[in-house]
Amino acid sequence: MSSLKILIVDDNRVDRYMLNRYLSKTGIDISTDEADDGSTALSYLSECLAKDDTETSNSTPHIIFLDINMTLIGGWEFLDKFAVLKQGTPLETCSVVMYTSSETGEDMDKIRDHNFVKGYVVKGSLSVSELKDKVEQVAAH
Repeated sequence: MSSLKILIVDDNRVDRYMLNRYLSKTGIDISTDEADDGSTALSYLSECLAKDDTETSNSTPHIIFLDINMTLIGGWEFLDKFAVLKQGTPLETCSVVMYTSSETGEDMDKIRDHNFVKGYVVKGSLSVSELKDKVEQVAAH
């Protein structure tokens, strides 16, 4: 199996770095790309889809770790736009894991509006083993 592709979408450079570092310690064959807001992430995904069919299936991410509170396009708006973008494309198999500092019940309930959101991870409370379990669980879908 080829490397698991992950896109990290977070406007905080340190949070992106920490998640990348934790992912590298899981022992899973992972390659990552990063976007610093939802707008940049949507542009990146559109570029992936613009490649020819062979390249597209090899370049689209399997999992997106998504922050909720970001500038330009935040996590909730990204999810709405991503739901439209992924229809009928290789992105249909891509899952999203919310990666946020928010622990509100309202936010956790809101993810149920999107069946492609497969998890909710709170920044700062995550261990490498928990992250590994979450990645393996989401990748198995």
